[in-house]
Amino acid sequence: MAFSKPSAVTMNHINY
Repeated sequence: MAFSKPSAVTMNHINY
């Protein structure tokens, strides 16, 4: 998890 600020964005990327 490199991005800690963009939580929603990171979750979206992990989902895909």
